[in-house]
Amino acid sequence: MKTIRPWLFGPPTNTFFSNELNTDPINYLATFLTDTDKKHLAKSHHACFSLFNSYIQTANKTAWTLGCHVAEGEQDQAEALIKNDPSLLFEEIKITDNYGNFFPKITVFQYALWAYDAHMWTMILKYLDPQIALQQLNDLEMNGTIHGAHTTAIDKLVQAINKYVDYYTNKMDWNYDIPEPVSNELRALWYEVGKVQRSQPVHVINEYCHPHRAFKVNGHPPSFSLDEKLPRSTHTNLFQGEYKDVYPLQNKGLGYNSALTRGDANSAWMLHRSRIDLGDTDMDLAAISHLWEVRQAQLKQLRLDLELAVRSRKTSRCVLF
Repeated sequence: MKTIRPWLFGPPTNTFFSNELNTDPINYLATFLTDTDKKHLAKSHHACFSLFNSYIQTANKTAWTLGCHVAEGEQDQAEALIKNDPSLLFEEIKITDNYGNFFPKITVFQYALWAYDAHMWTMILKYLDPQIALQQLNDLEMNGTIHGAHTTAIDKLVQAINKYVDYYTNKMDWNYDIPEPVSNELRALWYEVGKVQRSQPVHVINEYCHPHRAFKVNGHPPSFSLDEKLPRSTHTNLFQGEYKDVYPLQNKGLGYNSALTRGDANSAWMLHRSRIDLGDTDMDLAAISHLWEVRQAQLKQLRLDLELAVRSRKTSRCVLF
């Protein structure tokens, strides 16, 4: 190969992009490249790796940060990173969610799909090509993750709340003369609801902690549509005007001696249930059941929309040729 001209890269060399390169001109040329270009260039050749390795490290750190934002429901922060570097959506990264579920190799879009976080995946789709999105969805559902293709936590929450409501309905003495074994079982069932709530994808907790909307609207559960942005609050009420954030999860509180309820209240409550009653749990059951149905339907619709977008693109290309 023809040697590089010395006035550009320093002493002549028989190896293109050798380790003897004078880095000053390279760094000058690098000013015309984006960080993404530098990252890709660093992966393409060992000499470039030594020059631009810092951009790989920066990109890896940024991708990890993006994964944290997505898993923790920090949608605005996640969008800011994606808008700055959409190529992050192609990165398969390590993600650990609030509950501790670890994913060794997953894209942030796939995590949102796994979690049924429709608000998050809707945001991501603004920056992701439909064909790539469909490929990632297909890969997720064909190959799955170590935690399955999609979370089952929401369905388990419906079952746990339903079990509490059923037991209460069947065993409750309306004179509040509850035998101690029944009282103990109700309390255990309530704590079981809390345990399952710990495992929820963060968007479910966001629904509980919605700052402006209860679980009962005009006598019905919310629509849970995507037309309105989901506030990513995780704040709950305690007694005596105290507030507590659900996260980080601790070895006490939620699932140990309390569970979340919302009903038609102005905010979510983390209740110990020292006085055993039904409270707003029947409203919670109706709302979470509806949420589970809606999110499953939205995932099915997403697949149809992506398939239609890909087919339409192929049809338009055929027309052009």
